[in-house]
Amino acid sequence: MLLLSILLLYSLNLFDTPADCDKTQIVGSWTFKIESPSSQPDLNCMPHGEIAPNSTIHVSLEEPNIAKSDKGDTGSWTMVDIEGISIYLGG
Repeated sequence: MLLLSILLLYSLNLFDTPADCDKTQIVGSWTFKIESPSSQPDLNCMPHGEIAPNSTIHVSLEEPNIAKSDKGDTGSWTMVDIEGISIYLGG
């Protein structure tokens, strides 16, 4: 039973995401390429290769949580756990 418990805990650890970012790695200039939304919720873009974006946004993320776009919009940003960011601009 102990061996089974150890194996189960070890296998759960294998499925954790390897992303482990802290705030100092996020601060700086970012370029986001955005395409139009799809009406197909399960669209798989992988077979289509690279998709041309409809718009590009350049954003500067600054301490403590200031976001500025190249178009003059300002807002805020925050870390989402240690694996992502959430950015609010202009509204």
